[in-house]
Amino acid sequence: MDPKSELDKAVNAFMTYEDYLDSLLTKDDLMYLEDKDMCRELLVLGYHSSKRIISRDAFDEKKAQRAAETEHQRIIEM
Repeated sequence: MDPKSELDKAVNAFMTYEDYLDSLLTKDDLMYLEDKDMCRELLVLGYHSSKRIISRDAFDEKKAQRAAETEHQRIIEM
């Protein structure tokens, strides 16, 4: 899957960046590390997953873009 479609999928599926990261965690991650924030940090740093992790900046930027598009559409429909 290309990075742009991964970003779109994540932005559509998750309300926050933390929700996105949590979706990548396993029960074993939480059992062994016992700290959700540390698990998230390891994902962001690339130490846990072979999957490409979307950056917070990219996620937040796309989320803001979607919100602006939605607001613009709402105004047009008034």
